[in-house]
Amino acid sequence: MMDIDDFKFFNDSFSHVKGDECLCLIMSSVNNIISEESLRIYRYGGEEFLIIRPGDLDSTIKLASQIRETVYKLKIDTPKDKSTHPFVSTSIGINKIQIDSHLNIESLINGVDKSLYYSKEHGKNCCSYNEKIVDPSDK
Repeated sequence: MMDIDDFKFFNDSFSHVKGDECLCLIMSSVNNIISEESLRIYRYGGEEFLIIRPGDLDSTIKLASQIRETVYKLKIDTPKDKSTHPFVSTSIGINKIQIDSHLNIESLINGVDKSLYYSKEHGKNCCSYNEKIVDPSDK
C-alpha cells in the first residue's frame, strides 16, 4: 500500500486541480515501473494505492523502494510550511501473505495498513514491513 505523504496539505495549498495533476504524474511514473512486471495499481482511497504482487519479499521490497525513489525524484514541490519533505514523497507498507483457500482480504488490508502507518510514523518517504523500516529514504 502506498500513500502520498501530506497530500491533503498539497491540495489545500495548491488546489485540487494541481492535486489531480500531481496524482496523474505520480501514477504515470509508477505505471511505467510496474508495467514491466505486468502488475496493476489500484486506487484504495483519495491518495492511497494498492499493488498486489506475487513473489518473494526481497524483490517486493526492491520494487517498493524503486517506486518510492521514482516519485521523490519527480521533484514535485510541496507546501514549504506544511510538509515533511521538500518534494512530494510516498510512504509504503508491505505485507506478505500465503495465498490459500482461507485468504482473508480484511487481514491483508489490516496488515499492510499497519506497515504503511509505521512508515508514516517514522518520518515518511520510506518503506516498511512488519514494523521495520526496510528502505532508507532520501531524507
